[in-house]
Amino acid sequence: MLPNGYRQRGTCCREARVRAVGECDEELGDALSALPLPIQRATLLLSRCVVQLGQAEKVEKDKLRDLSMGDREALLLHIRRLTFGERMQCVLHCAACDAPMDLELNVSDLLVSTDTATQQHYQEMFSCDDARFRVTFHVPTGADVETAIQHGTGSADKARLELLARCIESVEREDGTEEFTAIQSREWPPQLIEQLSRRLAEADTQAEIQLQLACPACECEFSSFFDVTGYMVRELEARERQIYQDVHQLALAYHWSENEILHMSSRKRKLYMEMLAGEQLA
Repeated sequence: MLPNGYRQRGTCCREARVRAVGECDEELGDALSALPLPIQRATLLLSRCVVQLGQAEKVEKDKLRDLSMGDREALLLHIRRLTFGERMQCVLHCAACDAPMDLELNVSDLLVSTDTATQQHYQEMFSCDDARFRVTFHVPTGADVETAIQHGTGSADKARLELLARCIESVEREDGTEEFTAIQSREWPPQLIEQLSRRLAEADTQAEIQLQLACPACECEFSSFFDVTGYMVRELEARERQIYQDVHQLALAYHWSENEILHMSSRKRKLYMEMLAGEQLA
């Protein structure tokens, strides 16, 4: 289920089908390594694993880029659960004393309820500098974020302003007679920009996963952003390394070819590895 709903031609699709990431997909690993931006890696993972959106069984990358950031995060979490299971073991570092913290997360705890869907467009009033503004906007999509990062050329402030420019569809200032006049982005007051940035984040709560933590060493309380894509990519890399370590040991022990070992089920390969480990201990 998508928390925001995938929208196309005025319809809202709340359902999608995903599959797990296959074990021996060297092409995927190479492609992920070649992409410079996390947002691009997320799109690639989604393109491999989202097999249906609503009634559309052919899911193109552009459709995945057009999903809200919250929907993309939700889909990635479901893909992660199918690939590695519900639980996630993490090691984080305290923001104050830098002590390592072991943390166990559950995918279900990171998914926002699907009871309330975001709207396709918002029109809301904002007040600042003794003026009122009527703003129409949409929550950021994958395409919005990717373009903003590329146009920002390494500057977080430039990227943020570019993202606002893409998501804010119109801004009108009240002229004192309850009439509104459209204004350009260069005329937006700094206070309004801050309000709009906060409102975009509030409108799509699944888009950024913030963990509220307390350090057991120094008792400092702090929040930390959880990067689903980065976590999954590291898990996939670790799984690939483990698979080839298994291939190496099984080939030495049984003289099977790489192809024969890779075509075993993960359960069968694990059983052989356990038998080898038992013999080494005996």
